[in-house]
Amino acid sequence: MVKTMIQKIKKLPNVVLAGVVFIACNFMQKGISVLTTPIFTRLMSTEEYGLYSVFVSWTNIFTIFITLKIAAGTLQQSLVKYEEDKNNLLASAQGISLFLALIAIAIYLIIPDFWENITGMSGNLIIAMIISIWATNAFEIWAQGKRVNYDYKKLALITIAAIILKPAAGIVSILLFPNMKVEARIYSLVIVEILLYIGIFISQITHGKFYSKKYWKQAITFNLPLIPHYLSQQILSQTDRLMINYYSGASAAGIYSLAYQISMVFTLFNSALSSVLNPWIYKCLKRKDYKRIAPLTNFIFICLAILNIILILLAPEILSIFAPSSYYEALWTIPPITMSCIFMYLYSVFVCFEFYYEKKQYIVYASIICAFLNFVSNMLLIPKLGYIAAAYTTLTCYVLYCIMHYLYMKKTCKDNSLPTDIFNIKIILLESFLFIGIGLSIMIFYNNLIIRLILLLILIIIGILNCNKIKQNLKLLFVRRSYEKN
Repeated sequence: MVKTMIQKIKKLPNVVLAGVVFIACNFMQKGISVLTTPIFTRLMSTEEYGLYSVFVSWTNIFTIFITLKIAAGTLQQSLVKYEEDKNNLLASAQGISLFLALIAIAIYLIIPDFWENITGMSGNLIIAMIISIWATNAFEIWAQGKRVNYDYKKLALITIAAIILKPAAGIVSILLFPNMKVEARIYSLVIVEILLYIGIFISQITHGKFYSKKYWKQAITFNLPLIPHYLSQQILSQTDRLMINYYSGASAAGIYSLAYQISMVFTLFNSALSSVLNPWIYKCLKRKDYKRIAPLTNFIFICLAILNIILILLAPEILSIFAPSSYYEALWTIPPITMSCIFMYLYSVFVCFEFYYEKKQYIVYASIICAFLNFVSNMLLIPKLGYIAAAYTTLTCYVLYCIMHYLYMKKTCKDNSLPTDIFNIKIILLESFLFIGIGLSIMIFYNNLIIRLILLLILIIIGILNCNKIKQNLKLLFVRRSYEKN
């Protein structure tokens, strides 16, 4: 049986096999932090876990400025456009990456006290953060080249090595240096990244031009205008932990971060799903086949909502697996944060229209407005109501984010002579209100395992009864349709 499966895999076209591997690598890269959470929450106190989470949050924010998100922006389309000059393009991207990292270090060294006071981190940790950002970006630039060329073997090898070595080094370092667990985990992470990624960086800069005025200018001018969008997204997803750390302390930030980590497991599904669903939506828009979009995306919405409800039902048991009893307060923040994920999916469907018709200003407007509201609401509510308030501001802002992108999607459709009723807003609103109502109501039964198990059984039966329908809808995404072959 195993041999048969291996033979079938080998017979798959290289493009298909590469696509599957890339999705798996993406899933593993982001999923390893979730899978190793139970280990680190038992090795670190709530305060130590909170401090590490704050470091991660600052890293995500500073990544935008230190890298300009070059690997996530113009690089992939440039690799297709300038395929014959890809070596110089990749080398130039690595050159910009190193240049920006050196500037970041210089800025820190000029006014170190300023940055240490803002971040609450020591100088050594700030330098380690910058090095980590540069090394990770070097890998992402290299990985984009591999994805465009469908060279999945080397990418899979480096990804698997990182997945194994990063947590392993973190665990060993914490055990060796129990009096400085946060620093041990961070320094071990940086060392592993340097050892894994320095080789690919050197390889790329020696096979092309380190500096190309054309490519440097193109990358900077394209990505600079998108900084408000990327920054606003990070504010929306990261500042709650930073503000909890400021107002309620590192211990509260650690508890909240655990809930966020558990709940955000669905972002892995969203990310993997978007890599397949978004191109499908673009093809429907290109062929003016608008009627296909709503039925499939709505069905996926219902499936994800059910999976979210299952996670909320089992939250007490999942939390006991992920962490000791000192983290139990995180339970009451899991439902609202988990429900935010479903609106992340829904907004990603609407925003496809804005990306396809190049309405980038709408994307930036929505991101800035929701990030500002999230920041202000957290600033007002966390000091008065505690860190649990941040979970509800997160849910509220993602609902608003979704509504704004729906309205911008309708305007985009109108401006481009598309039907404005592609999606039935009444059905979406009904399903959304029902989903939020059920999700919040489940918390009443957290002390009653029997009722929660009965509800879980009902959802499983619903899934079994709709098994064929699920298969039919999945085929729309993963099987090439005949009208695409023409």
